[in-house]
Amino acid sequence: MKDLKCIRCNGDMIKSYIDGKFSAVRKDGVYDGVTTNRFMCKECGHIEEYAINPKYLENNSKK
Repeated sequence: MKDLKCIRCNGDMIKSYIDGKFSAVRKDGVYDGVTTNRFMCKECGHIEEYAINPKYLENNSKK
């Protein structure tokens, strides 16, 4: 992701140095998670978080 703009004030977003983690329960009942990137607006402080591999939980569950 490059040159993200804040959805609230159109300010520049900066990326966190530390990746985050989003945890959920897969379709097969197992707790699992995906790694996320976090961004913060330099102007208003709004924070956004995006999954690096959003299909991971879906792809690792039994169908």
